[in-house]
Amino acid sequence: MTGPRVVSLAPSATATVAAMGAADTLVGVTHHCDPPDDAGDAHDCDPAPVGGWIDPDLDRVTTLDPDVVLTSDALQADVVAACRDRGFDVRHREPATLADVLDGFAARGRAVDRAAAG
Repeated sequence: MTGPRVVSLAPSATATVAAMGAADTLVGVTHHCDPPDDAGDAHDCDPAPVGGWIDPDLDRVTTLDPDVVLTSDALQADVVAACRDRGFDVRHREPATLADVLDGFAARGRAVDRAAAG
Protein backbone atom coordinates (compact mmCIF):
# COMPACT_ATOMS: atom_id res chain seq x y z
CA MET A 1 0.00 0.00 0.00
CA THR A 2 1.51 3.33 -1.01
CA GLY A 3 -1.00 5.62 0.67
CA PRO A 4 -1.43 9.34 0.12
CA ARG A 5 1.47 11.73 -0.39
CA VAL A 6 1.48 13.70 2.88
CA VAL A 7 3.26 16.95 3.69
CA SER A 8 3.24 17.82 7.38
CA LEU A 9 3.76 21.46 8.23
CA ALA A 10 3.44 20.90 11.98
CA PRO A 11 5.57 18.81 14.34
CA SER A 12 2.45 17.64 16.19
CA ALA A 13 0.94 16.39 12.93
CA THR A 14 4.16 14.57 12.06
CA ALA A 15 4.22 12.90 15.47
CA THR A 16 0.55 11.92 15.18
CA VAL A 17 1.02 10.46 11.71
CA ALA A 18 4.04 8.49 12.94
CA ALA A 19 2.13 7.19 15.97
CA MET A 20 -0.59 5.94 13.63
CA GLY A 21 1.91 3.92 11.65
CA ALA A 22 1.63 6.20 8.63
CA ALA A 23 5.06 7.86 8.64
CA ASP A 24 5.74 6.01 5.41
CA THR A 25 3.30 8.39 3.65
CA LEU A 26 5.29 11.53 4.54
CA VAL A 27 6.95 13.14 1.54
CA GLY A 28 7.63 16.52 3.17
CA VAL A 29 8.12 17.91 6.68
CA THR A 30 9.32 21.12 8.28
CA HIS A 31 12.78 21.38 9.77
CA HIS A 32 11.01 21.43 13.17
CA CYS A 33 9.64 17.91 12.63
CA ASP A 34 11.36 14.72 13.73
CA PRO A 35 10.08 11.95 11.45
CA PRO A 36 10.99 8.32 12.21
CA ASP A 37 13.36 6.26 10.08
CA ASP A 38 10.57 4.72 7.98
CA ALA A 39 9.18 8.11 6.92
CA GLY A 40 8.64 8.29 3.18
CA ASP A 41 9.08 4.56 2.60
CA ALA A 42 5.70 4.16 0.84
CA HIS A 43 6.94 6.56 -1.84
CA ASP A 44 10.57 5.41 -1.92
CA CYS A 45 11.86 8.72 -0.58
CA ASP A 46 12.99 10.49 2.52
CA PRO A 47 10.66 13.33 3.49
CA ALA A 48 11.94 16.53 1.93
CA PRO A 49 12.59 19.51 4.18
CA VAL A 50 10.18 22.30 3.28
CA GLY A 51 11.28 25.07 5.63
CA GLY A 52 9.79 26.28 8.87
CA TRP A 53 6.53 25.78 10.63
CA ILE A 54 5.18 29.29 9.92
CA ASP A 55 7.31 30.00 6.85
CA PRO A 56 7.43 26.87 4.70
CA ASP A 57 8.67 27.03 1.12
CA LEU A 58 5.38 26.50 -0.69
CA ASP A 59 7.12 26.19 -4.05
CA ARG A 60 8.98 23.21 -2.57
CA VAL A 61 5.71 21.80 -1.23
CA THR A 62 4.22 22.12 -4.72
CA THR A 63 7.04 20.05 -6.23
CA LEU A 64 6.20 17.24 -3.80
CA ASP A 65 2.69 16.94 -5.29
CA PRO A 66 0.96 16.27 -1.96
CA ASP A 67 -2.44 14.64 -1.70
CA VAL A 68 -2.87 16.27 1.70
CA VAL A 69 -1.11 18.98 3.70
CA LEU A 70 -1.39 18.84 7.49
CA THR A 71 -1.30 22.00 9.63
CA SER A 72 -2.05 22.90 13.25
CA ASP A 73 -2.46 25.99 15.38
CA ALA A 74 -3.82 29.46 14.72
CA LEU A 75 -0.29 30.75 14.07
CA GLN A 76 -0.45 28.95 10.73
CA ALA A 77 -3.54 30.83 9.49
CA ASP A 78 -1.59 32.59 6.72
CA VAL A 79 0.13 29.32 5.74
CA VAL A 80 -3.23 27.54 5.57
CA ALA A 81 -4.69 30.28 3.37
CA ALA A 82 -1.66 30.26 1.06
CA CYS A 83 -1.78 26.47 0.76
CA ARG A 84 -5.48 26.52 -0.06
CA ASP A 85 -4.87 29.28 -2.62
CA ARG A 86 -2.46 26.87 -4.34
CA GLY A 87 -5.16 24.21 -4.41
CA PHE A 88 -3.75 21.94 -1.71
CA ASP A 89 -6.11 19.75 0.31
CA VAL A 90 -5.29 21.21 3.72
CA ARG A 91 -6.38 19.40 6.87
CA HIS A 92 -6.03 21.97 9.63
CA ARG A 93 -6.56 21.23 13.34
CA GLU A 94 -6.77 23.67 16.26
CA PRO A 95 -7.90 21.61 19.23
CA ALA A 96 -9.14 23.59 22.22
CA THR A 97 -10.71 20.79 24.27
CA LEU A 98 -9.99 17.14 24.96
CA ALA A 99 -12.88 16.23 22.66
CA ASP A 100 -11.25 18.33 19.91
CA VAL A 101 -7.97 16.47 20.43
CA LEU A 102 -9.69 13.10 20.12
CA ASP A 103 -11.62 14.27 17.05
CA GLY A 104 -8.32 15.49 15.64
CA PHE A 105 -6.72 12.06 15.97
CA ALA A 106 -9.65 10.54 14.10
CA ALA A 107 -9.46 13.23 11.40
CA ARG A 108 -5.69 12.78 10.98
CA GLY A 109 -6.21 9.03 10.67
CA ARG A 110 -8.75 9.51 7.89
CA ALA A 111 -6.48 12.04 6.15
CA VAL A 112 -3.63 9.52 5.87
CA ASP A 113 -5.74 6.43 5.10
CA ARG A 114 -5.36 5.04 8.62
CA ALA A 115 -8.89 5.62 9.92
CA ALA A 116 -8.77 2.69 12.33
CA ALA A 117 -5.56 4.00 13.89
CA GLY A 118 -7.15 7.42 14.35
